[in-house]
Amino acid sequence: MTVNINLKREPHWLYETISLLTLGFDDDPAYPLSFIDDPAAYRMSRAEIGERLGQTAVYLKAVYTNTRKLVAEYKDVEKYFTSKGYGCTAILASNLDRVEMLSCEEYKAALFRHALLAAVETGTEESDLDYSSDPNVGNLFAALTKTNWTDADKLQIMELFQSAEADFPRMSELMKKVEEVLISRYELIREKYESTADEYSGNQSEEAENILSHTIDMFGSMAYKNVNVFLGIVCLNQLTLVVPSIDNSICYIALGLDFVRLNEMKDLGARQEEQLLRRLKALADANKLKIVRLISQRPMYLKELSEALGITAATASHHVGQLMEEQLIRFEIDGRKVYYSVNAAEFENLAASIAEIAERSKASGENEQHS
Repeated sequence: MTVNINLKREPHWLYETISLLTLGFDDDPAYPLSFIDDPAAYRMSRAEIGERLGQTAVYLKAVYTNTRKLVAEYKDVEKYFTSKGYGCTAILASNLDRVEMLSCEEYKAALFRHALLAAVETGTEESDLDYSSDPNVGNLFAALTKTNWTDADKLQIMELFQSAEADFPRMSELMKKVEEVLISRYELIREKYESTADEYSGNQSEEAENILSHTIDMFGSMAYKNVNVFLGIVCLNQLTLVVPSIDNSICYIALGLDFVRLNEMKDLGARQEEQLLRRLKALADANKLKIVRLISQRPMYLKELSEALGITAATASHHVGQLMEEQLIRFEIDGRKVYYSVNAAEFENLAASIAEIAERSKASGENEQHS
């Protein structure tokens, strides 16, 4: 079946606002790079990753700082913006993309849809859920009984649902101010956002045309005719699938603006890690290490090496071949002889990788002493 991928070319400001507010009440000095719990997987520090992300990190740091100041004045509605993001993903499946479009009724409906989605994720058959039912307390409770949530989580969303009408004016006021912060600083990231949208839309190359298809394949077989994709900024490293279930021919995906970029960076880090491991293994042999030491003094040919080590020419050739495979040595042909020498540039790269580990370990130890 042909899948029609529809990419929203402008930010989904309502989704971004709610996403940011789920973070805004938590004082997280590491944001926006707090999602990186293993910088070593990238072979970079968090600061270096932030530099690679460029304007995304600059933009998010600015809006997060300002949001923190705003939410300090709205502690009374903090409970609506928990880290669980109740109703946040369900907003994607609505036709609302600005805060001014969100009414209290729509918010409560989003909470109800959130519970329905959670029930499906738990394994409840869709035929056992009534998607056309009104979002009221009774139907919400019925949907929650089919989830695997804890009693505390069920109670929390029920309380939010019941108190929403009284608190919605304050909620809406806060959301409008946060949305204004997001939009007012959008120029910091507009160029990157639009160029990424162009890349994903497949307008530039045949390879780019398949980026979203490959990303969607991460969910396995997609049985949806239409896929609406939103580029997420606040959740820059997140990939979220939302299936409204009311219409089984369509689904929604929130794809973090830097999701693909970060995965490519992690893949590169993994390849570099594998290369480092192979090179260290290649040198973890007495004869290979002796060969490297000998040819670091002057180029030598195979017979010289075998005689110097007291091994057969075949064994020497085997060792040389493995070192060549890892690009640690190189050769030059002079007449009928092949001379081997150290590939100094690759040894410098190897030394830099080892020094990098030492520096990070040293920095980590200093941080622990200061904490």
